[in-house]
Amino acid sequence: MTDLPTVIHTLRAEIGEGVDAVAYQCAGTWSKCFTFRLHGVELVARFGPHVVDFAKDRRAAGFAAHGVPVPGFAALFETEDGWCAITERVWGAEIENVNRRGWELIERPLLDAIAAMWTIDLSTATGFGHWDAAGNAPMLTWSSVLLAVAEDRPEDRIHGWRHKIGQSPVGLETLRTALAELRPIAGACPHDERSVVHADLLHGNALVVEDRINGIFDWGASMYGDPVFEPAWVSFWAPWHPGIDGPGFVDRWRVRAMSAERDLSAFDERLRACHLSIGVEHLAYNAYRGRWDVLERVAARIRDAIDG
Repeated sequence: MTDLPTVIHTLRAEIGEGVDAVAYQCAGTWSKCFTFRLHGVELVARFGPHVVDFAKDRRAAGFAAHGVPVPGFAALFETEDGWCAITERVWGAEIENVNRRGWELIERPLLDAIAAMWTIDLSTATGFGHWDAAGNAPMLTWSSVLLAVAEDRPEDRIHGWRHKIGQSPVGLETLRTALAELRPIAGACPHDERSVVHADLLHGNALVVEDRINGIFDWGASMYGDPVFEPAWVSFWAPWHPGIDGPGFVDRWRVRAMSAERDLSAFDERLRACHLSIGVEHLAYNAYRGRWDVLERVAARIRDAIDG
């Protein structure tokens, strides 16, 4: 990732001398974020090696027309060592860091944003799973997406995780148990139930101000698939964040989905399948990163999902 002087030089060379007040903001797994002003307008520059993540953000900016609070997208350009995306700056607290009262305030707006994703027209988009810059996804079925997290392909960003997870007896045994539980239920989702799923609503990707969702960004993990994945994601990670009422959110999501006449057949199996797939994916990720303490917490969360 690039340093501050390089960022300032890159932005001024690409955008103009009106760039000022450049400051480092934060770093994620795949990108580094800086804030700056351009002729008084507050913007964000993110630098990273994977252009598809930024291209998905650019496409997702159009979701704002459906009522999803996505920041405006200004520019995407290549740099010496990767890519840079320029977007509107939004403020707020990270959704996972609110207390229980804060969660009560923002739960309904969050459900509104998720329900708005259901209105996005996918009739001309193909496939299930992670969609690309053109808006298409590669998998023929949702069950294939759920099970693909167990694969370790050379083209994957975390290739090699299968070898590394062998260093953790807990991780390896939990992986085997989770897959044995997941395989029989992965096909529970109705084959025609498909919507846009952000698939990473926590981890700094949604900012809130009091009772308003001020911005949902970082659509790199977004998928087409079972909408049940969204409450599954929030409830899977809820034990890490005391303010979040995971089970309550699942219940209230289900009520909202029923009122929108979404297909909720085999709901419990679908929720369980999503929990297991999320767990396996993060066993893999944390094995790749060598984060053995987090891996053990994920393994424990998987065991909770298996035990019901």
